[in-house]
Amino acid sequence: MDAAIKLWESAKPLDYTYVFRRGSAWTYDTYRFGVKNGKCWAEVRPYKYRHMELWRHTKCDGNTMEAFFAALGHDLLGDVTQFNGEFDPVDWHVKHFFIEPKADLMDEGWYVTVDSFKPGKRSLKTP
Repeated sequence: MDAAIKLWESAKPLDYTYVFRRGSAWTYDTYRFGVKNGKCWAEVRPYKYRHMELWRHTKCDGNTMEAFFAALGHDLLGDVTQFNGEFDPVDWHVKHFFIEPKADLMDEGWYVTVDSFKPGKRSLKTP
């Protein structure tokens, strides 16, 4: 995990946007997230009671790639019954992960799937 974080930090573009889904066995929300000129923005479209709600502004915290890496690291330190993940081979952003923590209840797993990642400006440094 530390290697993936270092690769992301060295290769990430200065500006980027992505659309992702975060969910569980029972529900999911779709997010749009972006960074431009060092400022982030985020929107969420919740899925509730079998229909999609309208897009609305939400906080950036918890929706960044850094937050995904932190959540992965935190959950993987615990007792996990299943984990799979995939990272982009160019800039090392999270493409997908699923974690099933060991729990008394079934279906406590959660996932993030990045449906589209669009890089913008890149720094002058190269990975």
